Amino acid sequence: MQSINKKEKMKASSLISLSKRSVLLHISAFLLMFATILITPQFKNLDRKINDVVLQSSGSVNSDDVIIVDIDQKTTASAKSFPVSRAYIAQALNNVSSQKPKRVLLDVLLVADGDSTDDQALKNAFGKFKKGSLAIAGLDPIYTPGKPAPNPKFTSDVTVVDSVIIQDDDGFYRRIGSKNDFHEKNLINQARWLAGDKGSDDLILDQSANPNDFKRYSLSDFVDGNPPNIQNKLVIIGGLSSLMGVPVHYPIQGRIDRTQFIALGASTLINGEEQYDLSFNQLVATIAFVSFIACLFALKLVRNVKLLRTTIVSLTVILGANFFLHYYFNISLNIIVSSLAWKAAFFITLAYKYRLLDVIREVMSGDLSPEEAWQWRAMKEHQNPCVLMGLKGIKRINQSALNSKIFDDDGNNLLNFKQAIKTLGSDAGVNLALTQEGSEKNFQLTQPFDNIALYQLRDTTTEQIEKERLAQLIYTDQLTNCLNKAGFENALTSVVASNSPYSIFILDLNGFKAANDTYGHLVGDIILTECAKRLQTVLRNTDTLARIGGDEFAVIAQGQISEDSLLTMRDKLEESIGSFVQVGKNAIKIGISAGYSQALPGQDSKTVMENADAAMYERKTYLKSIGQAVTRDTAA
Repeated sequence: MQSINKKEKMKASSLISLSKRSVLLHISAFLLMFATILITPQFKNLDRKINDVVLQSSGSVNSDDVIIVDIDQKTTASAKSFPVSRAYIAQALNNVSSQKPKRVLLDVLLVADGDSTDDQALKNAFGKFKKGSLAIAGLDPIYTPGKPAPNPKFTSDVTVVDSVIIQDDDGFYRRIGSKNDFHEKNLINQARWLAGDKGSDDLILDQSANPNDFKRYSLSDFVDGNPPNIQNKLVIIGGLSSLMGVPVHYPIQGRIDRTQFIALGASTLINGEEQYDLSFNQLVATIAFVSFIACLFALKLVRNVKLLRTTIVSLTVILGANFFLHYYFNISLNIIVSSLAWKAAFFITLAYKYRLLDVIREVMSGDLSPEEAWQWRAMKEHQNPCVLMGLKGIKRINQSALNSKIFDDDGNNLLNFKQAIKTLGSDAGVNLALTQEGSEKNFQLTQPFDNIALYQLRDTTTEQIEKERLAQLIYTDQLTNCLNKAGFENALTSVVASNSPYSIFILDLNGFKAANDTYGHLVGDIILTECAKRLQTVLRNTDTLARIGGDEFAVIAQGQISEDSLLTMRDKLEESIGSFVQVGKNAIKIGISAGYSQALPGQDSKTVMENADAAMYERKTYLKSIGQAVTRDTAA
């Protein structure tokens, strides 16, 4: 009774220990990840600044096809009004259309009604452009609820594009377009339209291009002076931020005009680089630097080569995925955040792999040495039963051993277990039979650590049954259920290895071929099966019957047998078949010829087989001569 109570306490203690370890591990992982999430926003702006510097350092060239026409101080002086009147814009647009530009974007909001004469003049100017070559800015109805956007009187001859751009949460603009569903509002992205794309998705700009590199003219140049050549160009007409008060805060460059921002978007598409422009050398250099710092950090914590290799690979994967997403899918380059995520993952992996809290708790329990606690941390959750032994008996038993109940009997299993431990002498372990739930099962007992009395039991019962089943299939003739040729050779090898005396009989059916040809293979199978049964009836328990060919059988007769006894055995084998085999209504004439050879000292099995086969042929010839059999050449 006291033993049972100890076992129950041990089981409860192991369950509580497992539960505590699992809870502590998950809490530690949660706290590390939560700390990373809390810290991440603090570094996002720094990550973006790094991202901006890296991008703009490569310096790509803007497209020469994009031209900016400013409504500037020169324009207001020429128009003698501020803001510039619609009549003046109409006059300038008439001259712009005569230059035959490819597409023109008028980034001016035309929402309210103006002077009717000016509005008509502007509408007439719009009509001079080819269809689809002029666009005006339109407000998203979400931002101007209940207001026309733009004034309907101007929308009949032009394309309306979106005018809203959204800044990132750090106050800078890196993409053109808004986050609304433009498809439902029919508002085309202004930069995409200018580049010939009718899509409405927002567009990440190629920050390696300089917004100050575009050719710029004044709108007054198309009214007062000689207009510049803008034939087949993409033209953006809009106000200066210093004049109109609508600046865009661009990374590194600072305040730029909306027209420059739209021009950058169009140039990004024209250059065929709707992504960040990072050179391969920059990617390699950044990954190498961060990896070097991370490796120095990891080396201070662990000397395990496999774990160190895993951390390096994981860091490379995290950074590589970061750069891949950044380069091909326009996702921001987050070096610091990625490093923090790797650091959290590293600590979680370290805690999980080495079970540091488990080791400390086991040592503090007082009955385990640090070395035992260190090794037990890995085995306590093993899927196979594991037992840690001490001088007084079992110290620890894992959950798998508890569930298998292999030590819940009257003590026989534990006694057999202790006896098997004494025989352990190789890495392969020893085989151990234990009673489990009323039936005997086979286990392989191993000792993973030579200097610690920690043992593992692997259930090989199913494996043993499967081996026996496969051996049955390999060595058994499926038709007659006796050994096949491979089984015969295996049995003969075992007999020869035992140095026991033996004899071999070779038996060949007479008349089988004629019966098989006359009645068919199904009848032939019945004959073979029946002959095997008859032969088995006259054999001893120590004799082995095998079918080694189509209608050829062999017998291994073990033991020292006299010549007279061999002759008697031969006659019994021949007489067991008789003269006929009844198959249905047909009495089929079948006989058998048997020859034998007794193994002499030092004689190899091949010679014994050859002698027995030769004796069988002599016997067949003799039986034919006296009219009791037919030869193999004629009918067998």
